[in-house]
Amino acid sequence: MSRKYYGAPDFWVYIYEANKDAIPDPNHIGVGTHIRIPRLPKELIDTGNEESMKQAKQLHNEILGQF
Repeated sequence: MSRKYYGAPDFWVYIYEANKDAIPDPNHIGVGTHIRIPRLPKELIDTGNEESMKQAKQLHNEILGQF
């Protein structure tokens, strides 16, 4: 989904953050789960921006470290 809406799979973390209440574990999303796709500032999801990619990777590690 993040590739479709944000242009890169790395930004899945923002979809997860917006839907934590419906997705207890990002590794297992149930069929029929309603997902909100948040509108994000372009600079937050800029694949050409090293800081943007670094921030997404850091959040990725924090989230997956919980599971």
